[in-house]
Amino acid sequence: MRNPRRLAAALVLVLAGTLAGLAPASGAVTRDSGQGVPAEPRIEIRTGQDRVAGLFHEVGVQTYGAPGQITLTLDGRPQTPSIASGPDEPDGYAEYELSASLPPGRYTLRATVAPSAPGEPVLSTELDYRIDRQQPVLVTEVSRRVVAQGRTVRVRARLASLGFAPRTGKVVVRDGRRVVGRITLRTTGVGKRPVVLRLHRVGKHRLTATFQGNTHQQPARSTVTVKVRRR
Repeated sequence: MRNPRRLAAALVLVLAGTLAGLAPASGAVTRDSGQGVPAEPRIEIRTGQDRVAGLFHEVGVQTYGAPGQITLTLDGRPQTPSIASGPDEPDGYAEYELSASLPPGRYTLRATVAPSAPGEPVLSTELDYRIDRQQPVLVTEVSRRVVAQGRTVRVRARLASLGFAPRTGKVVVRDGRRVVGRITLRTTGVGKRPVVLRLHRVGKHRLTATFQGNTHQQPARSTVTVKVRRR
């Protein structure tokens, strides 16, 4: 006679296998509210953290339970996706790359999914998208750190920043609080010509260069010290 305990264990295994055959196949996705009621279809806009001028901006649109054609507009202007799922996908996705030439300011992103099935509602959502000015780095260089009294020093400046934001503008050079010259920056951020200073006061001269900023770049400052010795 068979062992009753072994027979019961075998029946449990058979029943578990039968129930497993009724579960969704691998990779299938089911969505409900946690109480057996299907969740409402929805659409989301996803953006990166680096929202500064001069950089490309990655924007993604994700839909849940809403098959259809995804579109994205920036202040009403349609954007072209670099990647997009098919219109029949219940959980769709589209990726966009916004231009690096967008100036700083506030924009409105609007994502819409037009349903593939007739009679289904159109889903849409909006996001306030802000692009800030970059925080560049101003580099100041001098021809000499130690000079004799009455000798000249050349002061050069260049602006470093990320991406394609314009680096043009003016740099004001001060010796202490006194303005001693100005440098005009090219589009590359390099100064057109140096400021030439003839230093007479013996001691340390604190030279401060200040970039005044532009539409894409925030102001920046850097300091260098030159020591003047007696002749």
